[in-house]
Amino acid sequence: MHNVRPVEELTEIFAEARARAHRRDPDWLRRRLISWFDAQRRVCASLAQKAEAFGGLGAVCRLFLEHRSSTTWRVRVFERPGGPLLNEFCCGNLIPTQGADWIANLFTPAQSTPQLYLGLLGPQQTAPGGSIASGSNNLTFSAAPSPALAVGQAVSVPGAGAGGANLLAFVGTVVSSTSYDLVTTLGGSTPAAAGAGVSGVSVTCGPAFAITDTLAARGDYFTGFSNSPLPAWTPGVASGANPVSRAGVAQTFNITAGSGTICGGTLQDQSAVAASYADGNLIGEVQFTNSAGAPLFQPVATGNAISVAVTLETNAG
Repeated sequence: MHNVRPVEELTEIFAEARARAHRRDPDWLRRRLISWFDAQRRVCASLAQKAEAFGGLGAVCRLFLEHRSSTTWRVRVFERPGGPLLNEFCCGNLIPTQGADWIANLFTPAQSTPQLYLGLLGPQQTAPGGSIASGSNNLTFSAAPSPALAVGQAVSVPGAGAGGANLLAFVGTVVSSTSYDLVTTLGGSTPAAAGAGVSGVSVTCGPAFAITDTLAARGDYFTGFSNSPLPAWTPGVASGANPVSRAGVAQTFNITAGSGTICGGTLQDQSAVAASYADGNLIGEVQFTNSAGAPLFQPVATGNAISVAVTLETNAG
């Protein structure tokens, strides 16, 4: 148990905001509430009521979701439906601002809960002319990749891993438009050193993720499956006290693409199978990773069945 007074402290925060006339300064309130959440790290049962009294329910719910909510993806790759299991992994995802805003809007009066759907992501691009020296974590290109790689983006460098395997890593630092320092895990600082040097290879680059992502801005959707519309995300009954979770029913993608690669997934409010979207909301997105935190570039082929179960969880610490 934490020795805190959540209701009283929130009341003081909102009272101070009123006194200082900061109601139209969301950045001040945001900074103050981030500090409070990080210090208290617990759920305040009166959060919605206090926020509503101040008139900032949506902003506070969005803040809460960005800092205290997550989704966990469990992915199982079968050779065929009901057949041998080829791979299995669990990973967490990012809730972009668009998704947090969408969820926050559910707290408004008379707002129903729309159906959500699951999607898959493939590589963003294959960038030619990649080189890395043995023992180094600096990946260079003979010409700048287009689009440029971003911090946190996954890469697969052929032959540069241990024993001639692919080097699987994340961009840790953008040195220049043609030079990138690699790290072993997303958000980590451990250099991803090459086990072997390679030169002039084509580097597979995974999806790029950012808090500002939207459904319309993404262009790396994987569509090589027979499902139409997209599999629906069907949440189970809420369970637990802290964290509170809702485990989704596992859904299956039936692969028909011949061969391909999946790198991640999406939780969205659009059901159509499409290579791009003109509108809609991106609720969550994920880069697939293994148990060690390294990125996954999962090969798939016609006949494979990809089982996906997504659990939404709220945890104040």
